Amino acid sequence: MVSTLDDSVVDVEYTRRLFQTRFMSPDKRLLLYGNSQSIKAKPNEIIRPSAYLVQRILNQSHLSLVNSAHNPLFGKDASVLVCNGHEYPIFMACMNSPQHWYGAQHSPSPDGVAVARSTYNPDFDTVTALFEQVFLSRD
Repeated sequence: MVSTLDDSVVDVEYTRRLFQTRFMSPDKRLLLYGNSQSIKAKPNEIIRPSAYLVQRILNQSHLSLVNSAHNPLFGKDASVLVCNGHEYPIFMACMNSPQHWYGAQHSPSPDGVAVARSTYNPDFDTVTALFEQVFLSRD
């Protein structure tokens, strides 16, 4: 299972509790992306950083986690821009901005440049490697 600690759309504590109580395999893994140093991994959890500032990614949204940087719609050179904000002026400022930061919904901009939703995971190879480790290593 993969989730983000940064996106307000996801109830992280419920997800973690569900993972710990309903997933029974000893091989289970919950891969969490987040920037908080205060969150500690529970058994079978792996916490990875979600900021990639060189790529202007502040953190991971729930929709970015399972998309590769090579995804033609949502990857690094995406043809789709997902703007944050339910308020029209914020949305339009993002749509019209020549430059963006990327992050989960409600991620604040560090410098006033618009924040669009992050849509790909620069650490996607870790997601697929962990998937293979859990599901393909069985006899």
